[in-house]
Amino acid sequence: MKKIIVLILGAAFLGLLFWAVMMRGCSFTERRYKKLYEDGQIKAEGRYRGGKPEGPYKLYYKNGQIKAEGSFEDGQREGIANFYYKSGQLQSKGTFEDGKLEGPYKLYYKNGQIKEEGTYKDGKLEGERIRYAEDGSVISVDNYKDGKKQSAR
Repeated sequence: MKKIIVLILGAAFLGLLFWAVMMRGCSFTERRYKKLYEDGQIKAEGRYRGGKPEGPYKLYYKNGQIKAEGSFEDGQREGIANFYYKSGQLQSKGTFEDGKLEGPYKLYYKNGQIKEEGTYKDGKLEGERIRYAEDGSVISVDNYKDGKKQSAR
């Protein structure tokens, strides 16, 4: 009986030693992910660190076109993010800081013309927001302060 226990403990120790050697340098807090549609097409891909999204990510439509691309830092959207129509045409573009929109943004019609442009500060509209018709003519110009409309023309 004593020999069996020693053999089991020895095998367990060798198993742990092998595991430690094989896993040296591997991070268990970081992993890549890839989600698929039922037909096997890629739906999303990116990376997690410590249970939070980290680094570049891409989302895809079922037709394989990119739906969105951007980056995460410590679980928050960070940097430039682009969103696309199913055709692959750019739909919107903006910049995130600490998970909030920050700086200039643009929305586009399917024909590529600018639909709307403005600026965000700390996740709220700030300054001039211009809205356009599909032919490029100006529909409206509104001014915002801390996310609240101040004036329109």
